[in-house]
Amino acid sequence: MPNLHRARVVAIGTEADMIRLNRTLLRNMDCLEEPEDGPALTLEELYRQVRHNAQYEGAQDSSFLYDMIALSPFGDAEDESCRYVLRQESCGLYTACFAYEGETSFQPEDWLSLHMQCGRIPMLALRASWDFALDKGMVIISGGRIHDNWDRMAESWLWLLHQYEFGYPPEEAVARLAKLEVTLEREDFDMSIAELLESCVENLEYLGDTSDITQESLVAARDEKDFALLFEMIARIGETALWETEHNARWLACLEAVQQAWQEREEA
Repeated sequence: MPNLHRARVVAIGTEADMIRLNRTLLRNMDCLEEPEDGPALTLEELYRQVRHNAQYEGAQDSSFLYDMIALSPFGDAEDESCRYVLRQESCGLYTACFAYEGETSFQPEDWLSLHMQCGRIPMLALRASWDFALDKGMVIISGGRIHDNWDRMAESWLWLLHQYEFGYPPEEAVARLAKLEVTLEREDFDMSIAELLESCVENLEYLGDTSDITQESLVAARDEKDFALLFEMIARIGETALWETEHNARWLACLEAVQQAWQEREEA
């Protein structure tokens, strides 16, 4: 699958931000259905419209369509791969997380367009391609600009393309990682397989506890004009959706088993 590209993108904001986001998704495909009279559509109703139109215009399993992202998108995606989950986090903020794959590489300009249409709502993205040598890792879309983040590039690749080898027996996972080890050496990537697995664990454990991020702490950072801290907290909330930390028990158990099997291979 040399042309396979995968991405996950999350927008983080208030209920008003999410209403604006879902309206934009529908308007970009000219499929927003608003009542002629009566109250404005709720967030739940708009979200339902997005999913309904995705299934009607795309595939039964779709919950958004890539054409909703921008009026004239550069990229595309396989309709049946498009997933969109909207949820409210414990701190009160909402996350809108999009996941998709296709033959076209991640196009940050499309998401920048959505970002601008929605009043510059903060967005984070993870992208990776089947070819490890291509672009991978995190992209931050904030303040009307696109910023590359060079942290956790290999971790993003292992997550997006292989879900940490979840579902494979440890010995088969080790055989697959041995092929990745050859790739890391060929690309002169400054990380071993053991270091990569440990970094995946550390990342999930760090993001798995966001109990310090509350509605009160967000308000306090905003009132004190500590915008660096505010964005850091918002980004951490967004990353919990990107890395699906609600399933941390599953991912960490998998990584522990693979780490043990890899260590046994190294010691053999």
